[in-house]
Amino acid sequence: MGRVPRVDQAIGIIMGQNRCDADRAFDLLRAASQNRNVKLRTVAAEIVAAVSGKPPTPGRKGAGSCLTRQHLGGEHLRLGVVPLR
Repeated sequence: MGRVPRVDQAIGIIMGQNRCDADRAFDLLRAASQNRNVKLRTVAAEIVAAVSGKPPTPGRKGAGSCLTRQHLGGEHLRLGVVPLR
């Protein structure tokens, strides 16, 4: 089974912002999901929304609380930077 496209997009964003590979980016995304007790696909949608400026689909749990900085085991998941166009 393939991943949700938003998850792949979020992994790409995390890779670019943290200069890491896809496996490490997925680990950071998964840790953020587990630390917040929010589904991974919801966290991914929030990350994409924070970078793209478009709101996530309404009605999803946690949709109004986009991450700006999430401390993860000595590293920071940086969000909210100016997206590359």
